[in-house]
Amino acid sequence: MKYLIFLLSAIYITAATSCKTEADSHDHQHPVQDENTHVHQHPDQNEAVHNHQHTEQAEHETHSDGDHTIMKVEKQKFRFTHKTSGQIITDKKDEIIITATGNGIVRFISHSLLPGVKISSGQHLFGIFGENLTEGNMSINYINVQAEFETAKSNYSRAKKLIGDKLITSEHFLSVKKEFIKAEALYNVYKQNLNTGGSVVSAPYDCFIKDIYVAEGQKVEPGDKLASVIIENRLILKADVAPSDLDILKLVEEASFITSYSTKIYSTGEMNGSKISFGKSTGKNSFYIPVYFRIDYDPELIPGTFAEVWLLGPETNELITIPNSAIMEEYGKYYLFIEKESGEFEKRYIIPGRSDGEVTEILKGLHAGENIVASGAYQVKMSMMTSIPNTHDHNH
Repeated sequence: MKYLIFLLSAIYITAATSCKTEADSHDHQHPVQDENTHVHQHPDQNEAVHNHQHTEQAEHETHSDGDHTIMKVEKQKFRFTHKTSGQIITDKKDEIIITATGNGIVRFISHSLLPGVKISSGQHLFGIFGENLTEGNMSINYINVQAEFETAKSNYSRAKKLIGDKLITSEHFLSVKKEFIKAEALYNVYKQNLNTGGSVVSAPYDCFIKDIYVAEGQKVEPGDKLASVIIENRLILKADVAPSDLDILKLVEEASFITSYSTKIYSTGEMNGSKISFGKSTGKNSFYIPVYFRIDYDPELIPGTFAEVWLLGPETNELITIPNSAIMEEYGKYYLFIEKESGEFEKRYIIPGRSDGEVTEILKGLHAGENIVASGAYQVKMSMMTSIPNTHDHNH
């Protein structure tokens, strides 16, 4: 029994000593703050005083709080950017349609006549042969044209002698001469294009094939489309703009773009580009208004592919701009937080203008020299909506 009483006494003494030690450890020293001192809690420190760091030009002010950044607003240069979609297309002047020169059956002269294949000027592409055709047979036509040419040539030679002897009138001589010139021109066309009983169609320039419109053995007539080719000269960047943004089209000067198959950024300014014009109405199958830029040919750009486009406006001086991270939205209205001299924050509504993707022009609601929350605006908003007590309750 005595042993049990001794054991209980020892436990009581140990517990009392431990409780006193724990109570002493909870004696906090809170700093005395001036009411205008802005205090922040840092993740790596217990407490810190909010201090703005002034740069030599006093353009920006920051403090050491990791939750948000303070910036002093200054007027700066600005160039708006409008992001949209677009497409790389060929310049219509550089896209040529190759047509059949006569009736006949199409024969491919080369097995490599496929879209995208590069061809040289004068290279033979197609042959058009009469074969078993009776109507429009090139060989028969050539014989007829040759005969008409020989007749016209003979008549013209005789007329030249008769006009010298004044045996025919000038009007008759000119009529004979006209028929000869026409017959000779037609004969030269047939003679140049006819080869082994058919006509040959050649490439007009150094170019590459865009499309083939016929198949081997297909019957064609004069003027039928055989292929389309593209001269490696110029390309067109077509950008689409919504009708609600029609006002920017007159201001846009250049554009930057990337394609869906590459991360390379292209600039119309670096590609000898120029804005051609912009549409006055939407397209037949589109709700957007197009704006066109003519640019130099680049073999890495594939006509017909789509692109992500940034339309660039003129550079303007002395505008108030702020980072996009500073702007908050509430029911369709925009606002930001102003830091007052007391260190407190004021919520202020603004009217934003255009953006370049990183900063936005402020049309109304902000003045140069004011301090704003440049980043971490959401954290500031939450801190203003909640209150965190500075007391500690301990239950022993």
